Parts: sequence; structure tokens; C-alpha cells
Amino acid sequence: MPKDFIEKGDLYQQECLITYENVANAFPLASNLIAYQSQFGRKEWIRPYTVDVCQSIRTYAQGKKHVVFFPLSFTSDHIETLFEVEYQYLPLIREQGLNAYRCPALNLRSDWLESLAVILEDVSFHSNSSLVFTGRKSGNSSNNIRN
Repeated sequence: MPKDFIEKGDLYQQECLITYENVANAFPLASNLIAYQSQFGRKEWIRPYTVDVCQSIRTYAQGKKHVVFFPLSFTSDHIETLFEVEYQYLPLIREQGLNAYRCPALNLRSDWLESLAVILEDVSFHSNSSLVFTGRKSGNSSNNIRN
């Protein structure tokens, strides 16, 4: 995510940090850190960059031999989680003598799909109610807005 997006109010980094803290709290004995992948273009992106962390992973590993790479902002595996992680990041970690694993995304897990359905049905979960489809069309027949 470009740094200037965050400075203009985008919640991506804040939401990533909340998720990261929840995952870290679930594994209190594990060393952990957050990094941001997929930088492209000339703009400054939020840091630390994943490639930088992978290149200096021994600094963070604290003597541990196993690294679990958890792409927490992705709910399904796709080019970024499958190619970038498997072919760009994990080899950097393994080259330093550590065992590296990618945690798969939630994909089509039934508990994830059920939770997603609950979130979509409960308007209180949404920060922008105009994005929620309730099955009712707006009063203006020419207007296709869902509310």
C-alpha cells in the first residue's frame, strides 16, 4: 500500500495491525513481526518491506529454526500468496538455513464462508451502509444503488 494512501486516511495498515496483533496473541511463545509485500511503482510504500525482512530474517528469528509466513490480509490464495511467497520470499529465508512454510489462506473453508455470510448479512459490521445489499431496490427506479 502506498504510504501516501495511509497518510490520506486509508485504513489498510491499521486493519493489518489489528489482525496481526490478534494472531500474535494467539501464539504468545512465537516470535513474530509484520511486513508488507507487493510493492511496485515509484511511490514509497508502508514498511517494513517483506523482501527486506526475509533477507535479514536471522535478526528476527531469535534462534528459532522455523518460519511460518502468514499472508494475513489475503482471504484466498492467488498470485501474490502463491508465486511471490513461494518463489521469492521463502527461498530467501531457506537460503539462511531456516525452514520456511507458507500458511494457506482461508480459501473455501466452511467456517470462513459461514463467518463471511454472517458479516455480509449484519449491517452493523459495515462502515458504509450504502455498500450493503439488503435485497430492496432504492425508491428511484432509474437508480441501481443498493441500500
